[in-house]
Parts: sequence; C-alpha cells; structure tokens
Amino acid sequence: MVPVLVLVTAGVFFLIHLTPGDPIDAMMAESVDASVKAALSRQLGLDQPIHVQYLRWMGRVLRGDLGRSIRNNQPVIEDVGRRIRPSLELALLAILIALVVALPARDRLGGAPEHARSTARARRSRSSGSACRTSCIALLLIFLFGVTLRWLPVSGYTDPLEDPVNGLRSLTLPAITLGLALAAVITRTLRSSLLEALVGGLRAHRPGQGAVRSGVILGGTRSRTASSRSSPCSGSSSAD
Repeated sequence: MVPVLVLVTAGVFFLIHLTPGDPIDAMMAESVDASVKAALSRQLGLDQPIHVQYLRWMGRVLRGDLGRSIRNNQPVIEDVGRRIRPSLELALLAILIALVVALPARDRLGGAPEHARSTARARRSRSSGSACRTSCIALLLIFLFGVTLRWLPVSGYTDPLEDPVNGLRSLTLPAITLGLALAAVITRTLRSSLLEALVGGLRAHRPGQGAVRSGVILGGTRSRTASSRSSPCSGSSSAD
C-alpha cells in the first residue's frame, strides 16, 4: 500500500511540474519585478531540484501540512475541510436513495414465474440505469424537476444543518442522479450473489443426501429436486 501511494504521489507531483505555467505568475501580477518573483520562488523552495521539492512536500504532508493555496493564500487543509462536509452529505444521501431503489428489487431478481412481470420491470430498470450516463440522467432531472416543474433548484448549496428544508432541496437532484447510477450497480451485484447462493443450494440438496424437496429460482423457471430419505429395507431373512 505504501509503495503504491509513493508512486502515485510522485507521478502526480512530477506531472504537475511538466504542465505549462508558473505558480509564481499565478500568485503575483505579471508586472511585478523579476527580483520579487525570484525571492518568492526561493521562499517557497521552487528553486530547488524537483526531487528535493518532492521530499520536502512529502515531509510536510506526513505532518498534516498541505501547504497554502496559490489563489487565496489560505491553508489547503482549511479549504478541504470546508468542502468535505457537502461532499459527505451528498454521498450519504445518494447511498440512501440507491438502497431504497435497489433493495426492494431483491425479491424479484431470481425470476420466479409468479413475479415475471415485476422481474421484467426490474431488469429493464437495471439495464436503463446501467446504460444511461450520469450526465444524461442529470440533464433529464434538471429539465423535468428544475425547469419544467420548478420543484427543485438546479444550482447552489444550502447547509442542511442550518436550513434543513432548503438544504435537502439543494441536495436532492444531485443525490438522485448519483443514487440511480449506484442503484443499478447494487441491483446487478445482488442478482449475481442471489443466483450464486441459489445454485449452491441446489448442489447442496442433490438427491442421495437425505434432503427434502427444495426449489431453486434460476433463469425465470423454478427447478425442483426431490429426494427421499433412505430407509432400511423392511423384512428380515431367516437363518437356518
């Protein structure tokens, strides 16, 4: 795990240095004197070799110091902290919506004949969710609920802890978009796990093991295996 993290961070660090542009120019105006830019570059350690810059950066990261933003000169850890809560709120709401959509279909995934219509609907919904891109779902939801019906806002964010009603309204559209895509994945995983469990049950209850009549739902048909418990032969033989 640690070597992977080192390789990934080193690769990203080196690729950023290959991109065009200078962070000093982004922090200061182009009209600033070159000596001032050189002094700032020395202060930030940007005049050092790239491997020295990476080692210094990694040492600060291990201490919890992510540096300062070149745009607002604020600590990066504070910017991340301000933005992590909305992301977590959106992720939790999307997972809840995905579970609400996917779990009721678990009884329809096996394909029992008495649930043929609901099984077909569940499969079509799963296929549609897997085929549609998240961006396509988002545009459809924005057009329907944001533009046509005007029920939900299409942009902006309100903290649910400060204003629960408007906060949930601001998170509903993106959460539904992510939740529907995730529901298709959960549904497909549930179906595969269910079929594997049922096939394993069929193999475990094969004839000759004293199993009673058992049924397995597979592929839209119900397969039944019947076996009777072995009983000792009646009657006795007489000996001379």
